[in-house]
Amino acid sequence: MGSKKNVAPLLKHDHCISSIGWVMFICLIFANCLINSVFIEHKSINLIDSITFPLQKWGIWLILTPFVLHMLQSRRKFPLSHSLFYCVLSLSTLSLSLTFSVALEVSQSDISISHSLFFIWPKHAAALLIVILLWHLKQALFNKPNTPIKALKNNQTRSQTNTLRIEADGLTHTLAHQDILFIQAAGNYMEVITQERIYLTRATLKQLHNLLPKDDFVQCHRSYLVNLEYIEQLKNHPAGHATAYLKNSQVVPISKSQRATIRRLISSR
Repeated sequence: MGSKKNVAPLLKHDHCISSIGWVMFICLIFANCLINSVFIEHKSINLIDSITFPLQKWGIWLILTPFVLHMLQSRRKFPLSHSLFYCVLSLSTLSLSLTFSVALEVSQSDISISHSLFFIWPKHAAALLIVILLWHLKQALFNKPNTPIKALKNNQTRSQTNTLRIEADGLTHTLAHQDILFIQAAGNYMEVITQERIYLTRATLKQLHNLLPKDDFVQCHRSYLVNLEYIEQLKNHPAGHATAYLKNSQVVPISKSQRATIRRLISSR
């Protein structure tokens, strides 16, 4: 099945990088506290205070960052729009970080909760924004393939194989048709979603559709191809479109024009 990389190792890799980044940041604050004590305030070094200060301010992010990364990697499992997903992620993450930080600061000083919250929340909002932006930057830099799918087209005959060969991450991957859940357009690239991971390949939806069996893969939306085998339930909406719920709990939109066709094809299988 080619060189598959499942989500778990990718998450562990991201978690390690984020942990190292936060540890370095906390060490930088620790060093700054020491410099401030010795050269500015001319006080004796208090190692305990210098260590606990950055941990109290930012230590919670050593726990929250892996949570944020996991949610970003698993975002397609949630039946939410992109904007709603990021709103829910931001509110839940900031609620946890601010609750911890404000409670800790109020318990150690005479400052009021509102005063503490007023000064702390912009810093934590900025930290969350940086984590999300860095994750997207990493995805953009390291998930871009170098070779378009046209280079593989001559090596694959749909009638002779039950696999799809694509270029992703600079490697050639051979995916069994039955392992592909759906395909989504992402600008000039396509996201091929399997139960193992997401492959980003340079292609068009039409190119990929031509390489897949039409009996199994249907264009359900202008930006989506779906494997009919994985559709477990269709939910109609008053506006005329529908939502397909897959067997692995992911969701795929169904356009108004394709809703009846998809339902008929599922019933005839």
